Amino acid sequence: MAKSKMKFISRLLCLGFVLVLGLSIFCACNKDDNFYNDVHRLMKEDFLKQNRTYGVAYDVDAYDSVIDEWVKKTQYDKTSPKTRDIIVDSEDKFSEVFNEFPVTINFEKEMLVIHMFTVINGRPALLNKTVLKNGNLKVYFKIKPARPGYNDTTMPGQKAIAVKIKKTELNSIEFIKQ
Repeated sequence: MAKSKMKFISRLLCLGFVLVLGLSIFCACNKDDNFYNDVHRLMKEDFLKQNRTYGVAYDVDAYDSVIDEWVKKTQYDKTSPKTRDIIVDSEDKFSEVFNEFPVTINFEKEMLVIHMFTVINGRPALLNKTVLKNGNLKVYFKIKPARPGYNDTTMPGQKAIAVKIKKTELNSIEFIKQ
């Protein structure tokens, strides 16, 4: 009788351990409700052109005299800053930047802080943590690592990520890639 009770308790403990492990994995995989990846795909084309980051590849129309036609020619930005941080704290600014967004922002209480930078792969950014202290915002993020043996390098492109925070006066913004 004591052996079967011990088996039952050990199975129950094992099942509890598996449930806790499963729940922790599920919770760790959930997207942070205030972090938005790849928001550059939702931005207006004119805004992206005016806010390029250093090294981004873009096409321009160029005349090719050999074939006597206008063609697309790839150029790389050499004059823009390496990163751009943009605060969207009003409907007017939102309309200037975005075509659409996955959630509604209440600009009386909330704002978006966007970080734009150049990437050479299409991997997602992952939020580690956001710290807002005395008007200084620090956002710690990383780019999801590539699978071993998998080469996903692309032409340099522009990426934008955003965090939604409580509307506040910001003294500084720092996005820290880890």
